[in-house]
Amino acid sequence: MRHKTLPAIALIGLFVLAACSPGPIGYPPELRGQTEFDTITDHATVTRDEVGLIALDLLLARNGARYGDRLVVNADAATVESLRNRYAVTGVRVLQAPGVPPRPVDQPYRATFSRLIVTPPSCGDWSRDPEQGNDNQPDPNFGCSQDANLARMVADPHDLIAGSEPSGGYQTDADAFAVRAYRQHNIEWVGGTTGTETSE
Repeated sequence: MRHKTLPAIALIGLFVLAACSPGPIGYPPELRGQTEFDTITDHATVTRDEVGLIALDLLLARNGARYGDRLVVNADAATVESLRNRYAVTGVRVLQAPGVPPRPVDQPYRATFSRLIVTPPSCGDWSRDPEQGNDNQPDPNFGCSQDANLARMVADPHDLIAGSEPSGGYQTDADAFAVRAYRQHNIEWVGGTTGTETSE
């Protein structure tokens, strides 16, 4: 009879575990603070001359253009590249308008300035008793401080939505060289003296 009671005990244990954990482990939006995103935009019609470039400069100046902002234009590729070089020092990313045919080179084009505004989540929600969480769901504060800190520290808010590749591609040579030098104990000292470091 002993070998027949073991399956029954195992089934009872499974029922008890199922009763204690009715919900899957996860991060349902209704249980935690959310980072909010909003976009402000400004527009200008730009002519193909020095007056048009001044209009673009004024567009960026009145919006306090900074790193992470976007300037979307429905111009040809050569104009886009020229504007990228012009505003590279500001950190504004110049993009060609997607899904819109570029304007002919002898006609004005449309320029749209945009900035992504990030509002960090509001932490400190103790509406759920952390000692009574029998549904395997995280309490509302779980990960909230990390999300809030990241939203305040990120240089380009667009990176919170989707990562971006470097314009020049990935350069791993320098990283590989540093790792190889460390493994071979060839370390360049801060004072400028190059030598071989040996660990005791």
